[in-house]
Amino acid sequence: MGTKVRVLFWTVFDDVHFVGNRYEDPAVVEPVVEPVVDNNVVKESNSVLLHIGMQPGGEMTREEFEAGTVSYDVMYSGVVKKTKTGEEKQLSDADFNTVKNYANGVISGKNKVTEDNGCDLPSYTVIAYEEDGTPYTLETNWSGWIDDADEMIWLLKQYF
Repeated sequence: MGTKVRVLFWTVFDDVHFVGNRYEDPAVVEPVVEPVVDNNVVKESNSVLLHIGMQPGGEMTREEFEAGTVSYDVMYSGVVKKTKTGEEKQLSDADFNTVKNYANGVISGKNKVTEDNGCDLPSYTVIAYEEDGTPYTLETNWSGWIDDADEMIWLLKQYF
């Protein structure tokens, strides 16, 4: 679209613009939309203080295995969530401080995995998160124990 003037073999004027499938007015400039960072979403993604889960070991039926499998998320707000059902409960201040101290023990390296060559042991997953969302993970796959994980699971199980 536009005008092109050539004299002999020389182009003396050229305002030709190639247009795609639809008409675009060069005078109309569409505003650039900047992405919006929603701080609430960022905070929500970092709201978990501690995730702890356990699958039982040993011989059992599928029903016993399902009944014995537990998984909890403890939020910085003091709410504990049973991840299987989504059910939430508010921890007492004392219990929240106990969980917070345990999470800090995982982060600082105080709580560790104790390897064991036995069989039929439970499988554990413990993830403690700093406030910025940095995870610290301890896992066993029927190969040992995580310090005080059973006590944390027992404490959280009391709320459900």
